[in-house]
Amino acid sequence: MNIYSNFGLNYSSLRLFNVYGPRARTSGSYGAVLGVFLSQKKANVPFTVVGDGKQTRDFTHVSDVVAAIDKCLVGSETGIYNVGSGEKHSINSLVELLQGDVVYIPKRPGEPDCTFADISKIKNAFGWEPRI
Repeated sequence: MNIYSNFGLNYSSLRLFNVYGPRARTSGSYGAVLGVFLSQKKANVPFTVVGDGKQTRDFTHVSDVVAAIDKCLVGSETGIYNVGSGEKHSINSLVELLQGDVVYIPKRPGEPDCTFADISKIKNAFGWEPRI
């Protein structure tokens, strides 16, 4: 059962994947990895990579998240939608892009090896696509 079947109300629930952009969290055990790396780069300290860095993530710019929310607010579709780039990038590739020294620390229990957003449903329902 859901809100639509119980009350006839349209709804959209969005699953956001690794959002980054201005004002991203830059500290803490579960800070956004790109925000943490940028903070470490600015402080001229080594990048702290959890695990071997081969794990992959689907990164989404905050402006793409805002556009997805806007599409869902004005649309009439109902459901749960993934919001991501639809691409996977390894943590090591971020380190390579940012160019700096690396310190590897043990992987945390339960940390996924891969996060990836299948964005076909939101593309089809609302015509939304990531721009960044």
